[in-house]
Amino acid sequence: MARAEGEVREGLPLAQLLEGLHPANRAALDRLSLVVLRPDCLAAGAGPAVLAHLEESHGAVPVAMQVRTIPAALVDGLYRLQSKIPRDTLWLHHAVFDSGPSALVLVAGVADDGSSGLSGRLYRTKGPTLALTPAPGSMRERFGRTSSFHAVVHVPEDTSAFVAESTLFFGWTALCAHAAAVTRGATTPIPPASAADLVSLEPGPRRLVFQAVLKVKRRIASSLLIRTGPVPPPVAIELADLTAAADRDMDGAGYLDQRECFLAFAQSERPLLESAIEVFAHAQPGVRGPSGPETAQQLWRRVRDETAPLTLLLCTWLLSGHEPYGQDGGERLFSALAEVDVPLSDGQRTLVAAALRHDLNPAAGSEGEVVYPLKPGPHGS
Repeated sequence: MARAEGEVREGLPLAQLLEGLHPANRAALDRLSLVVLRPDCLAAGAGPAVLAHLEESHGAVPVAMQVRTIPAALVDGLYRLQSKIPRDTLWLHHAVFDSGPSALVLVAGVADDGSSGLSGRLYRTKGPTLALTPAPGSMRERFGRTSSFHAVVHVPEDTSAFVAESTLFFGWTALCAHAAAVTRGATTPIPPASAADLVSLEPGPRRLVFQAVLKVKRRIASSLLIRTGPVPPPVAIELADLTAAADRDMDGAGYLDQRECFLAFAQSERPLLESAIEVFAHAQPGVRGPSGPETAQQLWRRVRDETAPLTLLLCTWLLSGHEPYGQDGGERLFSALAEVDVPLSDGQRTLVAAALRHDLNPAAGSEGEVVYPLKPGPHGS
């Protein structure tokens, strides 16, 4: 594959890795693709609609997902070999991608058009690079691009480009696992509700602080579900259901009513969270070292993936005010969330920081009154 030449993944040349791939799994790469929902797409709230369109119109379902801000070096990895993008405009692409999180979605579907695979089929439906070119029915027209640089979605042009681009984010080992699943007919799509939660950048404008935090906790619950395999632990499902129900109960309520609803939710949530934290903490008393010929980069990815569920649970514990957070403005928590696909925009951070410091802080007081009177748990939290 031409795009593999000169590329290195997980410490080894990508061309060498492809040569060693089982022929059936190599053929299965034609049935996978990468769809990048750009920052303007998520900021406009179009993420769930794009995912639904991919499945309903193109039979492409998400099997893996990351939500993160893409740094300039990785933007170059996506675009530097595309001759139709002038070199003197790359700085603007960098700025667009730096403006907020993107969603990197690995999708599986049918490759029915020869050598370009599923990627080629989706590439032809994404819409042209220039907004001047009419493209009725394309994704970029359907979901409302706002300039030639705010183009809603990015899709690699063929299977070769897909392999080079997707391994920038998901890694070679993960891509091989998905190809093997396609070969066996055993792909596991991300549940639509969880996928929609992860690409919804809540809290949105004018959201009251309690529901704003619940929206973030819904994203955390969805990230936990998809990270725990095709059959998530029952406690992860219960947490997701409880959080979604509390979110619905708060719709349209005022500040004090939302406060009472959140207090009741936190009391019900606490035993589930304690149980889940215990389960995942015991699962990794010490992360095991390298396994066989595992490279340092492969080990790095595995350790991050194995510790992610516990990180999510500890973050959502603090967001409910089960114990006071501290005085750093939420920065440690925001950084941890960004690492596990729950990034917040700058505006969203200020609202959640206010919750951690005051509205959902069991140690905060105002004029002699406890701001957030969450009853102590069995461990004194």
